[in-house]
Amino acid sequence: MLRERSHLPAADPLYLYIISIWIFVFGCGYLWMAVTRWPDKIFIAVGSVGKISFFLLLAGFALSGKLPLWTAFSALIDLVIGVIFIAWLWKRRRA
Repeated sequence: MLRERSHLPAADPLYLYIISIWIFVFGCGYLWMAVTRWPDKIFIAVGSVGKISFFLLLAGFALSGKLPLWTAFSALIDLVIGVIFIAWLWKRRRA
């Protein structure tokens, strides 16, 4: 349902399940770090790069006309979270 609203093209269910699993695994990792109050900087850095690159990928396809511009806007929250992660890492770069 969200995929259709964002105008993302259809994909084989195998790939959608793989992506869903990765999103779930990263979510569990973020939850674990929050519960234990033990943030892993590498994990957060990888998550940040993933979130920002997802937004940039959709923005690139939208700007090239292969996806509607709305699709890139639907991933704007990923860009915001990725920037927040980078700001957090930058603040703690010496700790």
